[in-house]
Amino acid sequence: MKTEIVTALFDINRDTNGDGRKMSQYLEWFDITLKLKTNMSVFIEEDLLDFVKERRDESNTKIYIQKLSDLPFYNWKTKIDEIINSDFFKSKMTDINRIECKTPMYNVVQYSKFGWIKNAILDNKFDSDYFMWMDAGCSRFFGSFDLNQNWPNPKKLKKDKFIIQGNQNTLKYFPNLDIEKYIWDNNCTTVGTLFGGGKDLMLRIYDEINMIFEKYMIDKDCVNNEQFALSILFELYPEIFDLKIILDGTHLPLFNYLGK
Repeated sequence: MKTEIVTALFDINRDTNGDGRKMSQYLEWFDITLKLKTNMSVFIEEDLLDFVKERRDESNTKIYIQKLSDLPFYNWKTKIDEIINSDFFKSKMTDINRIECKTPMYNVVQYSKFGWIKNAILDNKFDSDYFMWMDAGCSRFFGSFDLNQNWPNPKKLKKDKFIIQGNQNTLKYFPNLDIEKYIWDNNCTTVGTLFGGGKDLMLRIYDEINMIFEKYMIDKDCVNNEQFALSILFELYPEIFDLKIILDGTHLPLFNYLGK
């Protein structure tokens, strides 16, 4: 089964408009993420083109150049801005100091993950069967993984299952998640750094996440990050998930599980 990683990096001035993380730090992480031995579709702004080309071979890399206004979820930016700046939102949301509660473009980027995967599937340069999202900064969770080895191990993947990592909160909230309350929470039950599934399933995931965002957030004057939408998806359709809860004390044990 042929696997493809989809990743992206865009400068949304997170250091001044968000949580203080600098673009220079993300470039250090991205540098290593790009060195994974795997087929990869990379979505970037034009000023990162040389950076990616220096680290990836064209035989296993497809590069897409976009402006911020081209991002798949950019059409929601104005509405997101309106909601997170409203008194109603600020009175309801738990911990409004999180970046998703004050930086509209952060939410645009997070939800664009599913659009980028859809774009890569429709293009499918490498005739891939399985598509995985990986954050540009994911390498900070690689641990001791040997970058000379291929990743992931396809035997760990199932085309009809959506693989993602859960955590302690998953055990706390499920199987009886109260969606109406949970959209205002600040405890993620899924980890959006890394996830994936077969190409047909990922196209369905794209549609479902868009539905969840509109029905369970926008229609209720709420915005929360994509991990909350994925948690709602799990509550609605647990049968399509291969949810991994590996409590080994690390942030992203799923990466190493898939590398073995």
